[in-house]
Amino acid sequence: MNISVYITCFNKVKFIEKAIKSVLDQSLPADEIIVVDDNSTDGSKELIKSIANNYPEKIVPIFNQSNLGISKCRNIAMEKLKGQYVTFLDGDDYYLPHKLEKEYHILTNNSLLDAVYSNFIYISEDGNQTGVFSSESDNPANGEILINTFKRKYNVSSGNNYIYEMMKVKSARKIGLYDTSFLIWEDWDFRIRFASKFHYGYNPQISSTYRRTNNSLSRSNPQIHYQYQWRIVEKNMPILSELCKDDQLGIRYSLQKKLENILRYGLKYYSEKRQFGKFIVCILKLLIKYGFKRNLSFIINKRYLGLTA
Repeated sequence: MNISVYITCFNKVKFIEKAIKSVLDQSLPADEIIVVDDNSTDGSKELIKSIANNYPEKIVPIFNQSNLGISKCRNIAMEKLKGQYVTFLDGDDYYLPHKLEKEYHILTNNSLLDAVYSNFIYISEDGNQTGVFSSESDNPANGEILINTFKRKYNVSSGNNYIYEMMKVKSARKIGLYDTSFLIWEDWDFRIRFASKFHYGYNPQISSTYRRTNNSLSRSNPQIHYQYQWRIVEKNMPILSELCKDDQLGIRYSLQKKLENILRYGLKYYSEKRQFGKFIVCILKLLIKYGFKRNLSFIINKRYLGLTA
């Protein structure tokens, strides 16, 4: 068995059928499709069962008895699958028809690669295109991309992260799969560890979609994002310390700016919601961790606090 695809779902009844169908309709078929439902309450489970019953030799449904979170769902799928290569999909997104074929071809025709990622488009909740990961003039990172992964900068005009890479299963298992202590940003931690050992290829063809919805984890409050990103940085310091001095300094500066920006966004977020306790915590962290002089003028500028029209 060569290609496995896993789909994670939690309350995605509006989108899960299209997600599954997009994998079934691939020009190069997947050998198995594992669908992990994280105890949905909106009818997703019943819909998944109905679809899986029509493809008993292809679709393996797994229904969690309680909500376990995305990291555990990923590991459940990774431990269950039988393929040599794996890629994945969230329940509200979908693949374009040649996704598996293009990535599998790149990965199996270059012995130096253990993973490959593709260009993709952003869509709104109702399915309209709103952007693209990489434009034609970009030169997305490939090969040894550990520094890019630490910084989350992949030489693309969108400035965003890639999604749904295909990888060798044995390589993913070698680094220990996903850290289940991370409720969000688990993919960043995984990719840092993966990129520290293995090389990546890139497919310029648009191969999947990323749907921006109002209730996604990526839109959770800034304090949560700060907490988990800080922990991931601390956890992966031993990998960072193995790089040369200049690379370490560049990465540290980039990470500091990202963490600082989360807190700056938090000032506006918590002031608008009148959550003044968390607002003060953001101020203190900015001043203590990231410099009094640099951040004081930012803090007292009311435009950034959401206090003016």
